[in-house]
Amino acid sequence: MSKEFEKELFDETEAFFSSRGTEVFYDEIEGKNVLVMEYGDDGSPVPADCTVSVIEPDEGCTAVNIMFTLLPGPAAGASDDIEILLPLLNKYLTIGSFGFINETGYLYFSCSFIVDENEEIINTMKLFLSTWEAAFDTSREGLEILLPVINGDVPAGSLTEDEATIIQF
Repeated sequence: MSKEFEKELFDETEAFFSSRGTEVFYDEIEGKNVLVMEYGDDGSPVPADCTVSVIEPDEGCTAVNIMFTLLPGPAAGASDDIEILLPLLNKYLTIGSFGFINETGYLYFSCSFIVDENEEIINTMKLFLSTWEAAFDTSREGLEILLPVINGDVPAGSLTEDEATIIQF
């Protein structure tokens, strides 16, 4: 992967989101450079943060990974319900997938797309922003479905018996 491509994508992304009041910083996770965007808590269900990373699957092409942390810690003992609901949610998605790490309670949504490193950055940013927006909306809507189950307000069975709620998602 071209380090210039990664730098240009990260710089453009940082400039875009910083100008809109989002806290953006660089980090290294499992040996990969990532760009992290943290969201404020305005009371509505939104992801805690978003990480963007890139890998080179083939010469000249780069995979851009977008991952939203939905619950960064223990999911209040609702792991069985979450593990039942996630495959059902994922079945109807057109972009990305939800995941859950039972040991840590880490709930996330992620998606990836492939770009040509030689494409002009303006075109890459258009693709990135449209993908990011679809992924953000999907993660937020999924979180709205999952939170009542996680909080114990709605039994998971009520959603698995009638998939209409999931399908409307």
